[in-house]
Amino acid sequence: MVDETNTELGALEPGRPGFHIRLEAAPRASSELRRSLRNWLATIGASDEDAFDVTLACCEAFANAVGCPSGRAAVVEFDAAVDARRLLTVVMRDHVSRRAERSLDETRAFLRLMEALMESAETYARDDGVALVLRKRLGHGYRQALAAGA
Repeated sequence: MVDETNTELGALEPGRPGFHIRLEAAPRASSELRRSLRNWLATIGASDEDAFDVTLACCEAFANAVGCPSGRAAVVEFDAAVDARRLLTVVMRDHVSRRAERSLDETRAFLRLMEALMESAETYARDDGVALVLRKRLGHGYRQALAAGA
């Protein structure tokens, strides 16, 4: 199966490194995700509000993957990049050997939460798990950091 998310990150902003983290799918790893993601968001000049929304969305997505009711993800990966138009794209991939079907109501509630925090949320079923693609246009704090050469 082709992973449709491989091309989701698009072109990185020149001189701005992307974000990547690979975590054991265990609740204790959420603090590492939160700390690493907030540090990266600060490095790229995201506003406090944007950083809060992105970090909360990613931590909730991580908790959702770790709390999978039938089988556990062995690994959860996050990749993120910002394009020249300030569009942040985050791709989370969980690697689950088997997964119980979630109800349509559970799926809708999760996606509503993601869309409240981000501008869009899409899920893709993969042979080895699920990919979640989140997008959010960063506010003016990001633009100021670019102008300052941060």
